[in-house]
Amino acid sequence: MKIWVGEQQVRNMTLVHLASIVLIGFLFQAKEAQSTTVEQGIKYCEANFIEQPTLQQVALANFCLGMTDGVARIMTLNCFSVKDGAKPEAYLSADPPPSTRAAVQAFLNWAKENPQEWGEEFNVGLMQSMYLTFPCMALGK
Repeated sequence: MKIWVGEQQVRNMTLVHLASIVLIGFLFQAKEAQSTTVEQGIKYCEANFIEQPTLQQVALANFCLGMTDGVARIMTLNCFSVKDGAKPEAYLSADPPPSTRAAVQAFLNWAKENPQEWGEEFNVGLMQSMYLTFPCMALGK
């Protein structure tokens, strides 16, 4: 026996599914943001490259994307502020990465090359990787 599901029902189910993924990701982020290390960040960011992730892996990937995007935006704003006369520290500034995924890959590359930094906070590792991979050209360095 076939049960017909209408198009609107499918849309509603999809929205509920997406909302629950976002909620799970948000709750996970609030708990994890305080104590995440570079080593944990590697695991979270690698979840972005899994072809068929589990719900937990989606939450991990979303945490990584959110942190990466937030750090990239702040560092980009610092870099753009140079033309207005600001003098941000170079390690707190970066040109905008081509995409969040490119910034994630830059972090993964940096982290794997620097295992001595794995105990450092995840956001510090993100800043280091972006500063080195996408230096702020407005600072002339």
